[in-house]
Amino acid sequence: MAKNEFQKGILSLIILVGVAPAQGAASLVRDGTAKAKRNEFRVAIAPLSEALSMEPKNFEALRWRGHCRNALGMHEKAIEDYNAALGIDPKSAWVWCARGMARHHLGQAKHAIEDYTKSIELDPSNHKAVEWRGFNRSLRGDYLGAYLDFTRAMKLDPENSLVFHARGRAATRLLAFDKAKDDFESALLLNAKSAESHAQLGFIYVAEGDKKKALASLERAFDLDPKRLDYVRLWRYWLRGTLGKLDENARDELPRAKWAGNLAKILLGELTRAQLLGRLSGYNVTPEELPARRCEAEFYLGLRSLLVNKPNRAREFFKEALSFGNASQPEWRAAHRLSRR
Repeated sequence: MAKNEFQKGILSLIILVGVAPAQGAASLVRDGTAKAKRNEFRVAIAPLSEALSMEPKNFEALRWRGHCRNALGMHEKAIEDYNAALGIDPKSAWVWCARGMARHHLGQAKHAIEDYTKSIELDPSNHKAVEWRGFNRSLRGDYLGAYLDFTRAMKLDPENSLVFHARGRAATRLLAFDKAKDDFESALLLNAKSAESHAQLGFIYVAEGDKKKALASLERAFDLDPKRLDYVRLWRYWLRGTLGKLDENARDELPRAKWAGNLAKILLGELTRAQLLGRLSGYNVTPEELPARRCEAEFYLGLRSLLVNKPNRAREFFKEALSFGNASQPEWRAAHRLSRR
């Protein structure tokens, strides 16, 4: 009996050892996936990697480790996992979309669009792929394509304020300002705390000649994000000045760093036109960016002239601004209106 008992024990051990790797991998994948879904990305990688050491072609482990790596900024490593996962299941819309996201973060907008498009072909209801294809089309200057993607995304994801805001920005680039205004207002109905949407509305109101509404929108944007929105702080200072609402803290609320800091110095009369233009080269402005920066320079020189009650000189600067920028730029649109007064 003892011998039989021993043999049974050995047989049980052999069976256990024989199936342990498969069971162990499955358990590790479940553990890693659960952690990934709780956004515990760093600790999730270890069990997923261990599972892959047992089963290198485990699709779930690959896609979730790729997800964790992507979230941690390890985009190239994430792409390696996504490539391996697509080698196992090339019809996974989820992985195509995820790889597109990694490529987006690496600045590879063209390739990201290709991946999002493949994801959409496999799953037309994947609103993330539609939205992010729109964002990447905007990055590449395809504003019509972006507008169409955002319109499609709204039907799939109607409560997402960011999509309304993004379509408003695309509409602005397409010079469809009424549509842009509607989209920013819709974005604020969904998220009243969007400083960016309040700011964009403010810029449109200036172009329409409604300074009071413009200031109200920019004040709201400033209250929500008092440190980051440099151009809001510049326009807010000018509008408060023209409406007689500047206070003793106004100077302190202007930006002081980077290019916007120089524009603030113009508003304060601390920098001449020659000095401002001389500083352009220090900001590594590309030839493509130069017209927009020159438009800004002339525009803020015009605003300074208005603040010191020199309207004729201001109009000269505004007309100069119009020769550089284009109507998709809020400074150009504001200069266009102000030059006619």
